[in-house]
Amino acid sequence: MAAILREFEVYDGNDWTLPSRLDRMSRITSSHTAKAGETILTDTSSGGLAITLPASPEAGDRVLIVDEGHINPSGYVTVAPGSNTIEGVAGNVTLQVKYSRTEFMWTGTTWARYRSGPSTGKSMAMNILFGN
Repeated sequence: MAAILREFEVYDGNDWTLPSRLDRMSRITSSHTAKAGETILTDTSSGGLAITLPASPEAGDRVLIVDEGHINPSGYVTVAPGSNTIEGVAGNVTLQVKYSRTEFMWTGTTWARYRSGPSTGKSMAMNILFGN
């Protein structure tokens, strides 16, 4: 189950909606289907989990996955491209570096992967949470 840590809605005169370009942030401890523009903080202390990238992305859509450093030996983060590909390959990608950040961006034909890892630990998650 994902917990929304930050959300901002706009009233358009008829309904409250979440702007498509505003990042969403979730902290997950179990498998999850990502949304475009989402930042996902992963906690694998209880075991592995899977994240499925959005099925119908638009060019430029991004998903950022940040490991909180709770990787246990039997649990990594598996990222599935859904019906698409990651860097032209239909297979999954496994993330297994503590405190790493991995961003996926839809190029229009495949999910490109950009990785920076490991960071200085929990301070990275705090920077993302509070915008520092």
